[in-house]
Amino acid sequence: MEKDFKDILRESYKEYKDNFRVYFPLILLLSIIPSLFITTGSFLISSKSLSLGDKPSFEQLQGFVTQNFYLMLLFALGIIIVIILGNLLYSSLIYNVMNKKKYMNFSDTIKGGKRFFWIYLGFVIVICLLLIGLIILLIIPAIIFGIYWIYSPFILIGEKKGIIESLKESKKLVKTRWWKTFGKVLSLALFLILAYIIFGILSIFFNFLINPDYVYNMLNNYNKDIDLFYNALYSNNMNLVSILIEDLFNMVAGLITIPISLLFIKNLYLERKNSRKS
Repeated sequence: MEKDFKDILRESYKEYKDNFRVYFPLILLLSIIPSLFITTGSFLISSKSLSLGDKPSFEQLQGFVTQNFYLMLLFALGIIIVIILGNLLYSSLIYNVMNKKKYMNFSDTIKGGKRFFWIYLGFVIVICLLLIGLIILLIIPAIIFGIYWIYSPFILIGEKKGIIESLKESKKLVKTRWWKTFGKVLSLALFLILAYIIFGILSIFFNFLINPDYVYNMLNNYNKDIDLFYNALYSNNMNLVSILIEDLFNMVAGLITIPISLLFIKNLYLERKNSRKS
């Protein structure tokens, strides 16, 4: 009997709880901490740029870059590092969720992620180029093939197949059940959106307690006067704390949603694979 959305989600959540002690340090070290540094760097550069005014001259921009060259260089290097760590995070998580053992420790998870780092990076580049090409044509083809290829990263790492072979194998598995797969993925997406909304509301409430001016500016000026919004945002250093809190709540949401979503797609893939064999 085919499992419904609730059954797969329940199974995925159980696996998530059993492996939380691996997922937590993995996401903390490879995503949360680096992202907080990037947010801090972005705030510092943006706050310094307020002195340029609305229409800075070329000489002013040149002077700003010269004065803040090392800060901007560190920020650019930080973004590259975050991208690299993000790729390692997902290759490690997929390696972990496709593990046939009941439990895989942190060290083995990282080792597996490193092992598949380059081929997963190549896969991400290929899939992005393909989807961008489809989006340029129309959004609908991108959605159609996005569902067709949804199992491909799990085939790539779990079955140790090539990039193109993984895309083809995923399409074969989804082909006769596209709408059912789409329905379950859509339900998962709605569940994830709800989780982020809840954590977003909690971050606004928490920020309101410690920095009500930040919340007032965000709610009242963002859609009315964008210049006033950014001036108010980056002119007060206390707002950095509020931005970091906002990011932290989003990342805590990611700590829950990223592993569960990967586990969900993995379990959906294994169910389809097993049903095809039988």
